[in-house]
Amino acid sequence: MAKDITIEKISKSDQIGTDFKNDANPLIPILDIIRNSCLRHDFGTTIIGLREINQSAIDILRSNLSKSEVDNLTLLYINELENFVKSTIHLGDDNSTKEIVKILRSINETLIEINYPQFITRVNVLSKFIGIIAIEKHLMKTAYEAINSIYEIGKKVLDVNSEISDQSILYLGDLARNGIEYNVEDPTLIAISRVRLLGLEGLKKNLDITAMKGIWSLELVGKNKGIYELIIHEEKWEEYTDYFEDYQGEVHEETNVIGGIESEISVFKGVVRDVYYFGKVSIKVKLYHVSEDAIRVLKIIGENAIKHRFDEDSVPVYLGHIGIDALGVENNKLTNSSLKALEAIGEAADKNLRETIYATASSLIRVGNAALEKELTEIATSSGKTLMTLESTEKFSASTINALLDTYSDVSKSQDFKKLYNSIKETNSD
Repeated sequence: MAKDITIEKISKSDQIGTDFKNDANPLIPILDIIRNSCLRHDFGTTIIGLREINQSAIDILRSNLSKSEVDNLTLLYINELENFVKSTIHLGDDNSTKEIVKILRSINETLIEINYPQFITRVNVLSKFIGIIAIEKHLMKTAYEAINSIYEIGKKVLDVNSEISDQSILYLGDLARNGIEYNVEDPTLIAISRVRLLGLEGLKKNLDITAMKGIWSLELVGKNKGIYELIIHEEKWEEYTDYFEDYQGEVHEETNVIGGIESEISVFKGVVRDVYYFGKVSIKVKLYHVSEDAIRVLKIIGENAIKHRFDEDSVPVYLGHIGIDALGVENNKLTNSSLKALEAIGEAADKNLRETIYATASSLIRVGNAALEKELTEIATSSGKTLMTLESTEKFSASTINALLDTYSDVSKSQDFKKLYNSIKETNSD
């Protein structure tokens, strides 16, 4: 029946673009059959029918249509698929719902192929809507398909229309936040990783707006209160090779697998790491205003974590990394920005947030060391003064700071920083 779906029959549909519920709509008969199959739980027929719908859309889009015909056709398929997907979601039919997302992806890929990317947005809107509902209803196959579809289309269109890629990043961020809200770990982590991948892809092409959309999207995810509870538990399996000698003296190789090694992945730490990647890569490509934005976001989500009494070391650790990375390209302004962010984290945290305070002190020492190695005494002094504030406000004991300074004393310049720090303390005590 899918062969009856032609552009000529679609064009005869009365009031096309506004009212698709009429007898001339060639999609109605096949969708009615598919819907009945779905209601009877005849999932095999449902999938076959949906794949015929998919192929019909591709074939018609490739038939040298005008812009208005592409517009009308795209709108027709979206409206009908949106109506149909409500049935599959209501039935909890993960496979059929996933198949609908795949149709949407095929339509988008064909729109790119025939050079009409401007119509992709309306398709992505439906993909995001389906992904959000899928996460709420725990239709995991559909959720993964929606996330990967939006990401792949955003990646493919990056060189053609970066605004669509920017929008894809925001949609992925919406899906990640929805995953946090419904405490669904894996899709959340995948959506976050796709924000990073797409944003960094843009950054490598000097698309600073795309990169900043990625950072902004991660900021919204990182400020979500539910993220602190989201921990993914993984069981790792490791292979090792063993050798044994048989009774004839020949040596044989044997591969063994051991399991049961559990590891934890903090979704919050993943977001912080991804923001740092934006900062690091933007330094490499000399888009320093993007690096500044990464520092800004790390500070914000770090302070927000402190506000919610979440004790975690990743924000100060990665702020320190950015400060040192900036010294490597002689961007002292950027290093100072990272020090100011570390100072803000130190001021916001109290002594009971031990991991946060310890990591802040460690990062200050590392940046101070790196500054002295480049003979940048002013930056090292700034780092030392902030470190001294942690001690003077009794958030960190003098003995612990000295122990930390000694930890880095295997490098000669670290000894110099320790001397500088003690000098700052003496000056302030006078």
